[in-house]
Amino acid sequence: MEMVGEESNDNASTAPKTSELNGQPKEREVTDNVSQAAASSRLTLTTRKQFVCMADSVILTLPFENIAEIAMLQENRIRRTEKRRWLNWREKTIPLYQLSELLARAYLSTSTSPAAKRRLSSILVYGRGDRILALELKIERLIAEPELTIQPFETAIARPHYLYGCTISKAGKPIPVIDGAAFLNSVLDDDALSTAAATPAQRTISEKTTRPPTLLVIDDSITVRLALYLTLQQAGYKVLQARDGWHAIEQLQRHTNIQSIVCDLEMPNMSGFEFLLYCRQSSDLAKIPVVILSIRNDEQDRKRAASLGAKAYLLKKPDLEKELLATLQALAMVNPSES
Repeated sequence: MEMVGEESNDNASTAPKTSELNGQPKEREVTDNVSQAAASSRLTLTTRKQFVCMADSVILTLPFENIAEIAMLQENRIRRTEKRRWLNWREKTIPLYQLSELLARAYLSTSTSPAAKRRLSSILVYGRGDRILALELKIERLIAEPELTIQPFETAIARPHYLYGCTISKAGKPIPVIDGAAFLNSVLDDDALSTAAATPAQRTISEKTTRPPTLLVIDDSITVRLALYLTLQQAGYKVLQARDGWHAIEQLQRHTNIQSIVCDLEMPNMSGFEFLLYCRQSSDLAKIPVVILSIRNDEQDRKRAASLGAKAYLLKKPDLEKELLATLQALAMVNPSES
């Protein structure tokens, strides 16, 4: 694969099709990498000086100036030691990482299609000053649009500093958009790897369990669902998602092993209250503990949710993740047979 330097040309007209992404009207030209769009909550990422690709089921952005080489993977350039791989590059030996492995360690890995798995691997050499690393990745497609519209995470949901948000595929699936420079800089600084090495011992759910507990997250905001998915997956849960109450009912009918439910209160089609009422009318569903999430700190709402069977009522706020994990852990202790 050749270096795609043409994408830094303002007049380039060879942008690939954008049919897979939910393209939105661009609000304005921005001079910074990312700016808040005036008319909406979306972010606009200017890609004129960025290499942007979809690889290993995420969208990765990297400044052209930090990319030294992009080429197809050649096994004769790779040297293996007991704990890692190295790439022979310009009379140097530099560490070689797999993007899929780094994403998994950062709990950002998503399902990859069989076709994507069969793709040949590429090598991207990234440098910051005198620090260099090589990245093995499976590039699914290049993105040459001058701007990329991103749905940011809700302010009440914490996110990794290198995660812009997500864009939405034509099928409605969220695709994480990663600031590749920040992500790989953390690798160069050994932050991501050292944190990942320590994380398993700190997980809420023990690795020794044969099967992780299954949770269902219900929220009409796709960015909230993705953020909660990442948080709960990092804590050791298997996470299913639903966009509203009706979709949640379909998931419950399809997956009979769901042990806990995290449900937004304010949703279209079927609200959290209506979902609780539906579950209350089923002897099987009534046994599954439901945690309600809401932006409203309203005592009447709390009482109503509790009267309909909710086990907890949490506010969407910056420290939601810690409170949610503690609540789920407490519920698992109260109902050990359910977890």
